[in-house]
Amino acid sequence: MRGEYGSRRLRERRPHPLDGPPPPIPVLLERIGAAAGEPGALCAALRWFRLRRRGPVEALAGLAAHPDADVRMALAEAVARWPTPGVDALLAGLAADPDPEVREVAGMIEETRSGGGGGDG
Repeated sequence: MRGEYGSRRLRERRPHPLDGPPPPIPVLLERIGAAAGEPGALCAALRWFRLRRRGPVEALAGLAAHPDADVRMALAEAVARWPTPGVDALLAGLAADPDPEVREVAGMIEETRSGGGGGDG
């Protein structure tokens, strides 16, 4: 589409959903509440939280017990860079998750946060 005749005008009329600022936190929390446990909608909202510098850990912590491993993994990735109090405890809980992929992701995030990531070797 980019580079085609009229593509600039079309992009201006219909911007990509990821362009522009992320939705405000109250809107994202409302989306999570309205998702009613639907993994796809929860992961989409958590993807937006990942773009933030910090967020409401206490409001998202309940998702650590969600039955879908993809939601728990998205939660770990969403809070990975937040300096918010409570993130380390949340990641420690996810590092003990029953799903091996969630454990691996949370463990890698914990290492990175603690400065033990080392190098590429």
